[in-house]
Amino acid sequence: MAGRTYDVVVFGATGFTGSLVVEYLARAYATKSLKWAIAGRNEAKLKDVRASVAKKLKDETVNKVDIIVADAKDAPALNKMAKATKVVLSTTGPFWKFGSDLVAACVTSGTSYCDITGESPWVKEMIEKHDATAKANKCRIVSFCGMDCIPSDVGCHVVAKHLREKHKCGVDHINSYILAMKGGVSGGTIASMFNFFEQPNFAELRKEMGSPYELIPRDGRPSIRQPDANAVSYEEEVQRYTTPFVMAGVNSKIVHRTNYLLNHIYGPEFRYREKNTVKGDGWGSWLSGWLTTLGLGAFSVGAYFSPTRNLLRRMLPKPGEGPDEHTRETGKLVMRFYGVGDSAAKPKAVATFVTHHDPGYAETATMLAESAICLAQDTAKLPERYGFLTPIAAMGDTLVARLQAAGIDITVEDDKNTSSTPPSSL
Repeated sequence: MAGRTYDVVVFGATGFTGSLVVEYLARAYATKSLKWAIAGRNEAKLKDVRASVAKKLKDETVNKVDIIVADAKDAPALNKMAKATKVVLSTTGPFWKFGSDLVAACVTSGTSYCDITGESPWVKEMIEKHDATAKANKCRIVSFCGMDCIPSDVGCHVVAKHLREKHKCGVDHINSYILAMKGGVSGGTIASMFNFFEQPNFAELRKEMGSPYELIPRDGRPSIRQPDANAVSYEEEVQRYTTPFVMAGVNSKIVHRTNYLLNHIYGPEFRYREKNTVKGDGWGSWLSGWLTTLGLGAFSVGAYFSPTRNLLRRMLPKPGEGPDEHTRETGKLVMRFYGVGDSAAKPKAVATFVTHHDPGYAETATMLAESAICLAQDTAKLPERYGFLTPIAAMGDTLVARLQAAGIDITVEDDKNTSSTPPSSL
């Protein structure tokens, strides 16, 4: 990509998460070699974001970061922007509404791309439309580069790699658990969720979304049934009651797509289950688990019907709104992965993924920014793999190292616990 003006362009810089990415790049890369710009449809708002970050960091050089004006529906402007950079980083959702033309521009221009969508049906549509061209133009299109789904993708990768390299085997199954999570929610995330329920082909999409193999071509989908993660259950591995995790559905799809893209490196019959946990082991924890589960169900029902969805929309944060700085700074994520090998000895490994700030926003900005820089500056270290990829399939250990250097703790070791809880299948 010789001759490109920028390494990274931040598209959607005036949004809630986009402004956090701008702040992260301005802080973490102030003294490092990185050519970047911010982009969006409103020049005045872009200047305001730039000035706000410069003031907060007490760094006037931030006001020298270039601005690119481009609307998400302006194909000529998007094409011009894509041709000027090695990577476009996008935070502009709902991606179903505002992401398709940008992806098309990047694919056509041979420009790599990353985003933080959790909208798997939209990604499936983009794969079907553009994967062949992206491969031909040798660009990497990588969605799911935030809280959904980097922790899950990375956690499974490091467990599988440990079992493969130390114990010379694949993976029978991995159980993952959210041991701690503290943070907030933004209006953009809520808008993306509601947008799904408003699709005209919702019934068809819902059926397909129920499959953990949604992002795998039908002729490449494994026949093995994946474990049930929808019940409240007590798990000896963590000695806690567990509940469904709201992001497990999309996270699981990315884990399985990674396995598919890497020629089933985890194993042809690999199983993955992801759940939330409730502290304690008494009846109070059991009750709390069921109340949480019922609450998730009630929210889904409310979001399904237009009148209650509109009521929720008025009550919840609006696009552009999100958790305050104190919430972001004091947030955290602790996620643990228990893997069992597929050899006769059944060796076990355990990995932990820990963030020290709100995973949904502060650390999502970190994960997305580091993904973009990895795609732009680490190309010599990346596998010769192009098209629509997952974070691990695109960047592997190079991304893991970047996340660790950015302050995210990622560890893996043999699991000395003698108990094993293989997941029960549906």
